[in-house]
Amino acid sequence: MKKSKSIILLIVWFIWAAGKDLDAIVRFGLSTDFYVFSLNNLTPLFFVFAFIVFVLNTATVYCLFRPNPKGFYIAMNALVIAATQNIFTFCLALRDLDAVRNVYAASREARGLPVREDALNMIFSQQGMYTSLLIMCVLYLVIGFLVFKKRTYFERTLVTSS
Repeated sequence: MKKSKSIILLIVWFIWAAGKDLDAIVRFGLSTDFYVFSLNNLTPLFFVFAFIVFVLNTATVYCLFRPNPKGFYIAMNALVIAATQNIFTFCLALRDLDAVRNVYAASREARGLPVREDALNMIFSQQGMYTSLLIMCVLYLVIGFLVFKKRTYFERTLVTSS
């Protein structure tokens, strides 16, 4: 079955999201999100969120390759729970931006990535944090709109040729 550009975009998005989630689970020690949760004594909740979102994103990828009527609901839940996780992490991070900034810088250094003071100052300001939250919410809404627009795609059955 030929896939539209929108479906290909959704496949790329959910594969990227599942990969990012798996990386966060496996290499949690390098994750700023993990630090934010542990700073607030919520370490187990980090793993609960990460695992649930990973499973939903992976299941969505499966449903995008093999359409299933439940795929639409799986995809929408993946987006809602991932957005909820990000908003919750954002709220926790605002409690101690300086500590989060320092751990983010250390995480980048540990991965051999450059750390620029001016970028850190911009990102970890109140305005920078709220701007990134707004961008993240808009991105989830756009992807959610695409999933909603393509909801009938999930109702198709695969036709196999004999």
